[in-house]
Order: sequence, then structure tokens, then C-alpha cells
Amino acid sequence: MKVLVWNCQGLGNPLTVSQLRRLVSLHSPPLIFFSETKNTRDRVDHLCVLLGSYEVFKVPSVGRSGGLALLFSKEWQISIIDFFEFQITCKVVGGKGDRPWFFTGVYGSCKDKERAFQWRYLHSLMYQLGPQWILMGDFNVVLHKDEKRGGRIKQGWMLKEFRFFLEDCKLVDLYFKGSPFTWRNNRDSVQGSDHNAILLCLNNSISHSKRNFYFDARWVKDEGFKPVIEKTWDVSFPGPPLQEQELGQAWREEELYWLQKSRIAWLHHRDKNTNFHRKTKIRRRKNEFFGIEDHRGQWQDSKDDIRRVAKDYFQNLFTALPSQDDFLFWELVQSKVSSEMNRELLQEGTAEELFSALDCMGPFKSPGPDGFTPLFFQSNWAILKGALVQAFNSFLQGHPFPAELNSTLLVFIPKVPHPTSMQNFRPIALCNVSYKIFSKALANRLEPFLPCLINDAQSAFVPNRLIHDNIFLAHDLMHVLKSKKYGDSHLMALKLDMAKAYDRVSWSFLRQFMLWLGFDQQ
Repeated sequence: MKVLVWNCQGLGNPLTVSQLRRLVSLHSPPLIFFSETKNTRDRVDHLCVLLGSYEVFKVPSVGRSGGLALLFSKEWQISIIDFFEFQITCKVVGGKGDRPWFFTGVYGSCKDKERAFQWRYLHSLMYQLGPQWILMGDFNVVLHKDEKRGGRIKQGWMLKEFRFFLEDCKLVDLYFKGSPFTWRNNRDSVQGSDHNAILLCLNNSISHSKRNFYFDARWVKDEGFKPVIEKTWDVSFPGPPLQEQELGQAWREEELYWLQKSRIAWLHHRDKNTNFHRKTKIRRRKNEFFGIEDHRGQWQDSKDDIRRVAKDYFQNLFTALPSQDDFLFWELVQSKVSSEMNRELLQEGTAEELFSALDCMGPFKSPGPDGFTPLFFQSNWAILKGALVQAFNSFLQGHPFPAELNSTLLVFIPKVPHPTSMQNFRPIALCNVSYKIFSKALANRLEPFLPCLINDAQSAFVPNRLIHDNIFLAHDLMHVLKSKKYGDSHLMALKLDMAKAYDRVSWSFLRQFMLWLGFDQQ
């Protein structure tokens, strides 16, 4: 399903009609919306004949200004719901069994007061149409100042008015590809419309992958929750032992559910329910992306191609460069880990030690591949602690760590709005909570010895040392370089580019270095 929207600035121009016929021939959109037709009804009817099998609904122009037209394919079930001089709203049914949705084509006024009335009018339509609603057109306003270049600067209150309208109607600005500017104001001396057409592509054949299990915080409140855990925890079961039940206490449980989804501290202020739904859905839609450029600059929009591009990029990024061991260098490493330190690091773990590591985690932090959040372990610690302590001590004794616990989800966080390449994403790894408990417990054991192991020149990742000390040190060194003007000796500053340094850690080098420091083989 495709929808074409264009401020054509008059359908009497032959160049405009020629451009339109080319767009329709190329994309075959079942739904077309025009604004500023500036023509009589006969001209619009003649256009339908030129384009082929289209029916039309028209809002006539006022003199030589305005005018709207909605063209729709005869193969689709289109029914007009509402219309005004600035909008046409219709109900769309693509085929038998398809879910209906609503479309509104908009031409916003250039006058602030009239535009405010239009937002109120459209807001009233929201209650009739529901969430399956798409608005497109020329709104004659922008969301952000960087969406406009040149001309009169938009005032802040003008932008906020449009933003409030979108938020109140629970609308989200969709991802786009192409020029960020849709209007040239005849700067390029074009003949015909100086507005770019907008094409919306709705893919009805999207294949939804199987949804992974995700522990629901509402289950903790269920009376039968703990008995099920006690009964099934020792049973080898390749999935969640629970089934989601109906909400019993609607308000309290919905707050807990949407707090877990939104992962923000909204319970401390404002509305405790409705804002969660909107904020969560807006964040989710903003983080979605439907295509990416590969290393050759070609656009890939299928799920398999996107996976391939992501895998190739990060596999190349995270692969350590081949290196040769310099044994002369290893002899310069001073052994600092004593046998007493190793005994403390390798002593058997206790339930208290693991719970101390677990207690530091936020209960609603994102889970790993197994779907269990820290809340699951915190609320069932009395049942789970025995198995976790046994697994932790088995690992300390040299037994291999289970591959299932060591698996990780790689999640992409956009660095910029509307990312187009893998360089625009920041990857984060979501580990299983059981893995994080073990690693945090080991880190807590190692923490007291770090000041003895790390050189005094290292100014980060050690208590009572600040990475900002490097700034002052660099400032003092540059001051010395600039101040020294006489003498036989010369000074030089060398800047090292450490970009992506932590992505290319050589694990073989790190292991060998720890052995030379004196750490036990285990």
C-alpha cells in the first residue's frame, strides 16, 4: 500500500501534470492527495482520466487559492468520513479481512490563528477515528527549527503549538528517506510546483519474528507465582514456566507494567498511567528503523539484508588485529598479585556475596536472552540462591561456563534521529542476569586490590581517581611546551587517536598480561 501526497500548486501547469503522471506510473499509489489544486472540478476530473482507474473526491478552491482532491483506486474500499476546506478524512479498507484504517490529508493555513483552529478541529476527529490514523500533507509548520532554512525565524511558541497537537493526538513523526526539505520557494527557478511529493509506503506483508520470552513484573503480585517457581525451578524446561494471567488490580498492576516498559522515573510525578502508554510507544517508534546503507552505500531494507549489514559491520569492528607476542615485553611486567590475594579471589562463593551483587541492580533493568529481569531473582532469592551458588562455585573450580548463560543480545541505540548507516548506532550488550551476578561478585572481590595493581598514572576506573585529572595534566604540559623558548633540549607532544580502543581488546594479550601479574591460572 502506497500513499502519494503533494502540494501541486495548481493542476493547470503541463509540467506539474507530467511530473504527476511519471510518479503514478512509477509507484502506482492506490491513494493520492493533492493540496492547492487551484482549479475547477472539470480540471481534476480530466486528470483522473489521464491517470487511469481513479475515483476522486474534491473540495473546491476559493477563487484561485486552495482546493483539495483525494484520488483513490477503484479496487480499494474508500469511504469519506469528514471534509473541510483544509482537510479530507477517509476510511480505507485494502481487501477482504484487512483491518480498516483512517487517512487525513491536510493543508495547513499560513495564518497562525486559522492554523490553531485547524489543530483543534483535527484533535476532535481523533476521538472518532482511534489509533489507526495517518495524517499527511502540507502542515505549513515545522517541529524543529533545523527543519527550516532561511526566511523568517519560527518563534518557539509556534513550534510548541504543533508539538502539543501531535502529543495530544498520540501521533508520531515517521521515519523518512530523501531530502529533509520539502519546499524550495522557487529558489531553483523551477516551473510547476516547488514542493516535493511525499510517498508513504505501508508494507502489509511484514513478517513478525517469534517474540522472545520476557518476564512480566505483574506476575510477582500473583498468589500462585512462588509455588510455580518452587515446583519448576529444578526441572529442565526450555522456556518460561509461567503463563500471563488477566490483570486483577488494574491501576496498580498497569503502573508496574508500564514502568518496566518505559524504564523512566515517571511514577514520581505527573499522571501515573496514561502518559506511560504514550511515552513508551513514542520511544519505541523513534527507535525503529526500516532500512540501512551497506559499506557500498546501497540501501538495504529487508530484515535479512539489515542483519547481514549489521553483522558484517560489527564483526569487522570488534575483530582484534593480528599481533605477535613480544616476550621481551612480558619480562618487564612486575608480578603484583600475591598468593594471599589469589586465595581470596578463588574462595568459595556464598549466598550473601551473590545477593550483594544482585541487590545493586535495578529491578526493571533490561533482561538478556533468557528474558528474566533482576526483579525475578530478587523476589525469588530464597528459592534460586542454592542453584546459583552451586553454579558460581563450579565455575571457580575450573568447570566450563554454560553457553546459554553466556549468550548476549546486541541492541542498537540510535545516535542521531533517522539513522541511515551502522555508524549512526551505538551497540549495547544485554547479558543474562545470572551472568551479571557472577561477574559483579568477581568484580567486588577484585575491587580492594585494584589500587595495588594499577599504576599511579592511571587516572580512571579506580576510587578516588578522576579521569578529569588528565585534562589538567595535558593543560600543564602544553603550558610547559609553549613557555620553553631557550635551551638545547627540545620537547614534543604526541596525540594518540584511541577511538574504538575498547572495541578491539585482544583477549589473548589480556590473559597473558594477567598471568604475568600473578593471577592464578583459574
